[in-house]
Amino acid sequence: MSKYALPTTDEMRQLHAADQSSVFQSNFIKLQVDQLLEEVTVDYTAFSSVNATLFALKEAMDAIPAQQVTSEALNLPGLVVRHHHKQVVLPFHPPARLDVVGSYSLRHGTLLDHTLTIDVAIQLPDACFVPKDFTNYRYHDKRSLYLGVLASHLQTATTTSSKSCKPAPWTRLSLVPFAGDASKPILRLHLAPIKKTQVVVQLIPVLSFQCKFPPSKLHPGKSNLRHDPPLDATPVYNNAVLEDMALLSHFRALHAVAAQSESFVQACILVKVWLRQRQPSSSAAASDSVNGFQATMLMLYLIRSGKLSYSTPVDAMVKIWLHFVATTDLTATPLSFPPLKPGQDEEHDENDHGVVVVPTPTGLSAFQQAFDVVFLDPSGRVNVCSRVSKSGWLEIQWLAQQSISILPKATADAFHQVFLQRHSFWARFDEYIWVPVSTSSTTSTISSRLQTTADLALPQEVQHVVAKALGDRVHRVRPLGILPTPSSSWLVTESPPTIHKVVLGLGLNPENAHRIVDKGPEADNKADAATFRAFWKSKAELRRFKDGSIVEAVVWDDVPTSQIVSQIVRTILPFHFDQSSVHGDAIVSSNDTWNDDAYSVAPLLRAWATLQSNVRSLDESVLPLKVSDLQLLAPGLRRTSAAPPT
Repeated sequence: MSKYALPTTDEMRQLHAADQSSVFQSNFIKLQVDQLLEEVTVDYTAFSSVNATLFALKEAMDAIPAQQVTSEALNLPGLVVRHHHKQVVLPFHPPARLDVVGSYSLRHGTLLDHTLTIDVAIQLPDACFVPKDFTNYRYHDKRSLYLGVLASHLQTATTTSSKSCKPAPWTRLSLVPFAGDASKPILRLHLAPIKKTQVVVQLIPVLSFQCKFPPSKLHPGKSNLRHDPPLDATPVYNNAVLEDMALLSHFRALHAVAAQSESFVQACILVKVWLRQRQPSSSAAASDSVNGFQATMLMLYLIRSGKLSYSTPVDAMVKIWLHFVATTDLTATPLSFPPLKPGQDEEHDENDHGVVVVPTPTGLSAFQQAFDVVFLDPSGRVNVCSRVSKSGWLEIQWLAQQSISILPKATADAFHQVFLQRHSFWARFDEYIWVPVSTSSTTSTISSRLQTTADLALPQEVQHVVAKALGDRVHRVRPLGILPTPSSSWLVTESPPTIHKVVLGLGLNPENAHRIVDKGPEADNKADAATFRAFWKSKAELRRFKDGSIVEAVVWDDVPTSQIVSQIVRTILPFHFDQSSVHGDAIVSSNDTWNDDAYSVAPLLRAWATLQSNVRSLDESVLPLKVSDLQLLAPGLRRTSAAPPT
């Protein structure tokens, strides 16, 4: 062997062993990972009594008699039935099967919010449907009616007929949106707490891939809704039906890997912790971002594509996942699972469709035209990230890039910043703008055109208009729908809550944010000039500039410099939204109290210095404990605000 040959595997292992700093960092990270996993991982043996409740739940649902169900007979306002072009009647039959799915079965749940969630997939019988029920929201309507029957019976079923076991009583029933989509609710059963932990069973309706709905009719290029004007395609609606058909196969694919790799399970837990620390509060409807299920499916993709192996250490799995998210722009490049390799067998069931579609460039293009983010499941038919918006993915990508830059330090502070520290939405942007909204005919038209609810559609429409208006003044515009209640859940006897505000987080470009003039196309360019005027309406004007150019322009010389951005938002939104849906005159900015006098802060700082001196000089007769330090919290006084404070 040449004396210049590369070290062998054994030699590399010896070299790493000799590097004490490398060993220390590796052991230090492993120690912190193990400690965090011990704190957040669910001790499932402590919740073994829940199994009796699940068996009792199955008995209670199997005992529900077959019946014909209408929305009038149920009279449950919490379950919306559209009756789109046709009255819907559900021939109810007990569930074909029940499967415990999700984190409870995969054993990668967390107790970050002191709640144990148990997902139960309820397979709706084929006898409930006819072949054309995938059109015109009929599946959604029958799905809601089915949940209504279950809710009506489980509301009163506090005990089971079985003598062998007795379930915990349901303290109450509620509904939550499926992945933020209130048109597809999930029924939640709140059980008695176990060891100070809230226990919730979520009933999720699903379909078999062998049901009466042909997957080929649910391609993103197909139109399955009668609409005026007609829609060329209904990809969002089609995907909403397909994902219920594929849920069980997704779970089986995850279970096949989880059963063989403990590192995979632990890595999924850490990734969910990472996401949880960056999610907004429960009153915010941030359903257009990446959730725990999508993050877990991305981890499965990394396994299938060979970027991870079953034996990869858990900390390495998380780093690779973060690096993949940080460097992969799914808004530009679609992602699909590679075909299974020999030895990569996954669990199969008689309900699996068995036909895997290998996406072609034409097929991927159809998905790209329909969705902001494309991540196809192993079947090649379902977009796992159909509800993730472009701004939602770019935000997660930006957060992952931050974490990747911190983790290599391998210090306690770095680990704390990545996994333990709360990263609030309210600390990510330079300016925030609150836009009051309400449900109206305009929002109904928008949600109908986009085949989704107003809570999902309206924030994205507002973001699209504002981002176009601000242009290079900002590098990020992130919308967040705010609910009027502290939770996204609702009772079956109440109407679902809808957002009443859209908050826009703006990352300002300091070089362009406060520009007074926005130049448009030249007057001779008739087509572009017409487009510019159509967007800016009465604010657009034809101007001649000193360089001799005559162009369409928008001028903001009538407002303080620090308020130009918020004034643009106040101006553009009423041009494109009805006053009944977006209240332009009530838009508020976090910069509204600022002015342009950079020196107005000086008296405030002098007053603060005097206050500091007075507080520190207080003797023991006034204040028993001596004050060692005082810190300012206002960003303007800490010299971190986007504009001078008053």
